[in-house]
Amino acid sequence: MSGFLAMTVNALPMCLPLENVARVVPLSRLRAIPDAPPWFVGFLELAGEFVPVVDLALRLSLGEPPPYRLATPMVVVTTASEQMALIVEEVLGVRGVAGESVTHAGLFPPGAPPFQGMIRFPDIGPVPILHPARLLEMDLSVLQPVAPDAMRDFLNAAGMEA
Repeated sequence: MSGFLAMTVNALPMCLPLENVARVVPLSRLRAIPDAPPWFVGFLELAGEFVPVVDLALRLSLGEPPPYRLATPMVVVTTASEQMALIVEEVLGVRGVAGESVTHAGLFPPGAPPFQGMIRFPDIGPVPILHPARLLEMDLSVLQPVAPDAMRDFLNAAGMEA
């Protein structure tokens, strides 16, 4: 039996393999990054480490997400070497299914959207399975160089000396 965390992203059901879910935390204060792409929301300080935070709806080009609330969940995802928090609309809970329920595993090759197959849950229907490692392959080179004045303003706003 395999376990999955089911969630919605802009009203679309999706899931993550449970072995890659470290925890679910409510939205909290984030450290924004100037000139970052819209899907890269900032960093979350978690257990003394800074974890990149991505809005999954924007990252997957699913349109504008609903407004953030204090109860908006963030799913902290890990692989062997990385960690990231994903802002989702709603966490539906843990689902267990037989391994043979996963289908279309070869449909999403490297370079395709970050999915690893499909699964059918009795209560939700067919759901894409997010591929944690490919989700975490975030190319930070897309961040534009920051103008010196913008960086100085950012550091001052964060309470750090420029």
